[in-house]
Amino acid sequence: LPPELADHTVVETRLQGRQFQAMIRPKAPLPADWESAEPSLEEVLLAHLRSPDAPSLYTQGARVEAEGTQAA
Repeated sequence: LPPELADHTVVETRLQGRQFQAMIRPKAPLPADWESAEPSLEEVLLAHLRSPDAPSLYTQGARVEAEGTQAA
C-alpha cells in the first residue's frame, strides 16, 4: 500500500495495470493530486462483501440522523 494510506482506514484496494484504487475512510485530508469520489451505498456494501477483513461498517461515528416510529 502507498504510505499515504497509513493515516486512513482502508476498506478495499485494487490494482489494474498501473492504476491503484482504494476505498478508504479518510481520517485526514487527501493529497491534492489524488482523484476522489464519494461511493454509492451499493459500492460501499459490495466493497465490504468482497473484503472479509475490512473494518466494520458500524463505527463510533455511525449515528441515526432521525428516529421515528413510522415506516415510509
